[in-house]
Amino acid sequence: SLSANNDHNLQVKQVEYFINNKVDVLIIIPQDLDRLAEAVEIAKRAGIKVISYDRLIRNADLDLYISFDSIKVGELMAKRLTEKVPSGRYVIINGPRTDHNCYLINQGYRNVLTPLIEKRQIEIVYEKWADNWLPEKAYATISRLLLDGVDFDAVLAANDGLASGVIEALSEWRLAGEIPVTGHDADLSACQRIIEGTQLMTVYKPIRKLAYRAGELAMLLAENKEIATNSPAVFNGKNYIPAEIITPIAIDQANINIVIEDDFHRSEDIYRNILKAAKQL
Repeated sequence: SLSANNDHNLQVKQVEYFINNKVDVLIIIPQDLDRLAEAVEIAKRAGIKVISYDRLIRNADLDLYISFDSIKVGELMAKRLTEKVPSGRYVIINGPRTDHNCYLINQGYRNVLTPLIEKRQIEIVYEKWADNWLPEKAYATISRLLLDGVDFDAVLAANDGLASGVIEALSEWRLAGEIPVTGHDADLSACQRIIEGTQLMTVYKPIRKLAYRAGELAMLLAENKEIATNSPAVFNGKNYIPAEIITPIAIDQANINIVIEDDFHRSEDIYRNILKAAKQL
């Protein structure tokens, strides 16, 4: 197992390393949706099976795509936000354009928001694509909107890191908790913010379930056995790729216990700041 730490060139070298070591199956979380196709083709020519994990590699001959339902992630965020703010002015902070999941999440937003936009209940006043999922990009965007006097009532932030940047900017204007903000990934800090009331919700993706299923399917591919997947094949610009898609779960104050019961986070960690504040009173 190797991590490229968001470095595309390093990831290509790592793929080449595994190819040279004649592995049976490569499981790749792509850093760039368009730029790994060549490395995948080299692996395929070497007789290596390739699984695109969590994000889809485009224009490549893959054996499997396994991920969460990213359209559903976007729908869950938009649905919860429209329940909280059924009419008003929305800001959208997407992830980077290099990540296929960002387009799917955005599609999920649009599935929920478009009917409300057409009815003029909701207006998108600003939309930003944040390079490398950097929280500081979200922070800078929201700070600029506030400085420019742009009114907005809610923020769709595409993950918890971006949400942290949004909420940091809002807090400087004493608006944290006043303007609802979404996120996804169920980061510990996001779960803490949900309990503290500065983040409306997050989306939990049962990563253990994804990893175990990827392992099962990788073993079958290594043994040249047929695999059965639970979803229609996904077109990646070149081929229709067999797809295994796992359903995410919306999390807010009402059901935060799901991440605790799943051993994703410990209760004492989620409630740490609340308990610390209570002791100081």
